Amino acid sequence: MGEGKGSREESELVPGLLRHWLIGRVLVAGLALGCYANSCWGDFVFDDSEAVINNQDVDPGATSLADVFSHDFWGTNISSRTSHKSYRPLTVLSFRLSFWLGGGRNPFHFHLANVLLHPLVCLLLLEVLNNWFCQLKTSSKPVSRVDWRAPICSSEALVATLLFAVHPIHTESVSGVVGRAELASALFFFSSILAYPSPTSQGGRAVEILRLLLTLVLAGSAMLFKEQGITALV
Repeated sequence: MGEGKGSREESELVPGLLRHWLIGRVLVAGLALGCYANSCWGDFVFDDSEAVINNQDVDPGATSLADVFSHDFWGTNISSRTSHKSYRPLTVLSFRLSFWLGGGRNPFHFHLANVLLHPLVCLLLLEVLNNWFCQLKTSSKPVSRVDWRAPICSSEALVATLLFAVHPIHTESVSGVVGRAELASALFFFSSILAYPSPTSQGGRAVEILRLLLTLVLAGSAMLFKEQGITALV
């Protein structure tokens, strides 16, 4: 038994210290934040001009909340023949919040929200992957809840998340303000996966039903940030 345990530890890709419950997560969040922190001082670029600068729905004083839910992502009435039909009202509401916090269309506040969302998405991805890889290693049933103080039992999950955090494919989503849709959708997407009740869930039928309802709400929210968020239910 002792030799088996030792051989498993030696075969791990990442030293045990880095898989400590706090150190591993700080490493992931720190790298995710550090890679894109400089974009906070950038300007609006590309599609930001239409989604933020020219979109009156971003200004709380220009349109009502009802307008946000009846317009597409670019501020055109969703029923119009010229509408893009991309329906992301929660993303537009997050733009309105950035507008309010920054006292207008201040690029810094819009970019800051994106930069802060990225490490949060990475931390949730780490939890999802850690659960999956640990189940594969131990052939155990899914865990019933997320334990943030539990050590990261899978080196593969940590390495995959670190690669995800620093991969340049996320540059447009994090550095471009319109990428808020992907970031927020991913945040709720992974949250819905973690909320889904497992066979080992405790608390009885009532808790299981509540977790299932929470899963549906989170997946629905992911969809309202960006359409493909609904695939969390697939």
